[in-house]
Amino acid sequence: KKLEELDENSCKWPVGHPEEKSFYFCGRSSLKDFSYCRLHLVYAYQPKGKREDVTNKEEDSPEYIDKKVNSA
Repeated sequence: KKLEELDENSCKWPVGHPEEKSFYFCGRSSLKDFSYCRLHLVYAYQPKGKREDVTNKEEDSPEYIDKKVNSA
């Protein structure tokens, strides 16, 4: 979505460079009390000191994201 199409429930993850004509925002539904959708929360909130894959193979998102969402 373009900036003017976003609302309070839109994911505000930027895609591309702001000076490019093709620049846009994710626009998926954001999680309550967050500016990003579940996927982009995984990118935005990484645990300290860890850069490896921390996802639980049986769940959609990492446990630390679920904890963060539940505590909001």
